[in-house]
Amino acid sequence: MTFVAHEPGKPAEELLCIPNYNFDWQQAYEYDPANPKRLAKGAKIECIAHFDNSKFNPYNPDPNRTVPEGQQTADEMMYGFFFYVDADEKLNLEVDPRTGTAKR
Repeated sequence: MTFVAHEPGKPAEELLCIPNYNFDWQQAYEYDPANPKRLAKGAKIECIAHFDNSKFNPYNPDPNRTVPEGQQTADEMMYGFFFYVDADEKLNLEVDPRTGTAKR
């Protein structure tokens, strides 16, 4: 799975690449808050994923089955989520630098 940024007037930039993704690795990947990634207005994020539905994949229960999109783990369920914050957005929050959570 790979995430690529396409910013206007710039070459494509790879943001994240997980070459041998494992289904058991369903976790979040974050940029270091001390070195945030800033994207220009109009940037587009592309998520690319490839699946091995062949008989050579030991985790494929039935290589002869057509794999439909669905919510079950035996279905095709690639969802690439990308969360961001607008740098100019005023959220009226004070964040605790020790925990990263909003103070009340």
